[in-house]
Amino acid sequence: MTAPSAASTITCPECGRTYTCDPAGACWCRNVDIRLPMPQDADTRCLCPCKLEALAKAAEPARQ
Repeated sequence: MTAPSAASTITCPECGRTYTCDPAGACWCRNVDIRLPMPQDADTRCLCPCKLEALAKAAEPARQ
């Protein structure tokens, strides 16, 4: 995942939400209890909360 080295404001193309990516500071995702493999795509940027939640749900084992 390619993250900016300084804080930046990003608008999610899926939900339109604006969020701050701050990998060197208090980024919103530091307090999220979701663990997923890091994307290998070099063009991937920080994920919006909506996208991270969708990826986490997709990674859950099928419930019976």
